Amino acid sequence: MNSHGPIAIVDISDDKKFSTNVAKMLGILPHKTTVSKFADGETKIKIEQSVRGRDVYVFVTYQPPIGEHFYELLNTAIACQSGGKAARLNVVMNYCYGMRGERVTGPRESAQAVVVARALYAMGVDQVLTIGLHNEAVPSIFQATGERGGIPVEHLSFEPLAGNYTANKISTNKIVKATMGSPDVGGTKRTESVRTIVEKTYNIPIELAIAYKARTADDKTEVLKVIGDVKDRTVFLYDDVGGTLGTIRSATNAFKENGAKEIYIIEIHPVLSKGYEKDLEIVCNDDAVKEIVFGNTMPLKGMAITHPKVRTIPLEPLISEAIQRMNLDHSMSELHNPQEIRKIYEKWALMTDPKNVQF
Repeated sequence: MNSHGPIAIVDISDDKKFSTNVAKMLGILPHKTTVSKFADGETKIKIEQSVRGRDVYVFVTYQPPIGEHFYELLNTAIACQSGGKAARLNVVMNYCYGMRGERVTGPRESAQAVVVARALYAMGVDQVLTIGLHNEAVPSIFQATGERGGIPVEHLSFEPLAGNYTANKISTNKIVKATMGSPDVGGTKRTESVRTIVEKTYNIPIELAIAYKARTADDKTEVLKVIGDVKDRTVFLYDDVGGTLGTIRSATNAFKENGAKEIYIIEIHPVLSKGYEKDLEIVCNDDAVKEIVFGNTMPLKGMAITHPKVRTIPLEPLISEAIQRMNLDHSMSELHNPQEIRKIYEKWALMTDPKNVQF
């Protein structure tokens, strides 16, 4: 029996493939939702089916224009509470809006995570489901907002998925010497988490290497040196946000210069911001780079869609399982266990998109 009422899936994204897959796995149909614009550009949201008494999960994709899509999300939250009121309102942000602005670093600056948390709280959002947060402080910001205990955040770590992918590649390709690589010091903790999963869960020895870098301008970096053993080894380069991809390109070069034999790149979020094409093409055309894998937290675009080296880790099985557990108030602990996650993905072997990796 449902703890919070029947589940309703509402999606205001332009590309609804992800939420449609999640709904299919849950055995339901998504609610039809219309996003329309007035002549002056104002937004109107209309949910075409009743959400009265339902446990509503609103999906929103992180895509430009960011502010416009966030405004649509706020309008959708209100729509879920007018007329037949939803029993509970959850927001599914695979890429959490504002997650890279969790603190103020100077005077007269905004903290984007605070803005997002306060806005969602004011609109009556009860809970947020997200994956691969850039900073662990974000859930605390959401929970500290408002007077009713804030907004609880169910944060699914991407590291178990990256660990499963890495372990599978090492075993399948019979890789003898492997290293987990971080493209910068800031990513060391998450990269070490993946290394630990591979080593302790699958009993596969794997080293750790870190690329040190100096930032030369906004979103532009220059790698200086590598700490750790990569000579004649296969490097699994792990990062969270794939923006311009300059960091990944520089780290790839640094690892190669230090003797890396081949490189697999794992990125959580394919943001692919302005100017990414040049660096993606350089990385894809590098013979040492065997594969570039993104989580499908948002749709791929441009050459990332068509290039054979670019693959995706499908997140629909994990998100659908999380929603089911949230709806029933079941424990989420197993969704942080690499082997339990593998079982979930075995159940959904029907995810046969040729872009998807298998593990």
